[in-house]
Amino acid sequence: MNTRRLARLIIWVMLMGLVAGCSVAPRDREPPPSEQGDLTSDPQRPLKGGEAQVPEVVVALVSDANAASSAGDHEQAAVRLERAIRIAPRNAALWQNLAVVRYRQERYAQAESLALKSNSLTADAGLKRQNWLLVAEARRAMGDEAGAREAEAEAKRFAERAAGR
Repeated sequence: MNTRRLARLIIWVMLMGLVAGCSVAPRDREPPPSEQGDLTSDPQRPLKGGEAQVPEVVVALVSDANAASSAGDHEQAAVRLERAIRIAPRNAALWQNLAVVRYRQERYAQAESLALKSNSLTADAGLKRQNWLLVAEARRAMGDEAGAREAEAEAKRFAERAAGR
């Protein structure tokens, strides 16, 4: 895949995200990852922070993982994401996407751990907010309501930071 084609693909994905974001009414609370269609984080996102460019193979693996997860084949999605992580282990979005897949597999403790790992790799307040919301849902699914409320408070803190307050 040449650079121009990759650039068009990235622009298309970002436009589709923008269109999708504009087509839904705002909600007080996001649905848990098990109810969302696509994986939630774009592995290209770290490019804004000046990190190294994401290899094409990682973009392809994430695309395959997204298709597999959307089709309900979460194990195959996890395999693809784990391979992508071996190639780009410091990419927080990859860890976050794997956390979503583990949540969908009802492996809540793993989902929580992977989301926290993603948080340790990023300074992006928006991604940290997504991770804390996932941690909250995982904790709630494990019966830890107090822990879920704490995670939601963290998510709110990062939402305010992302909004520049």
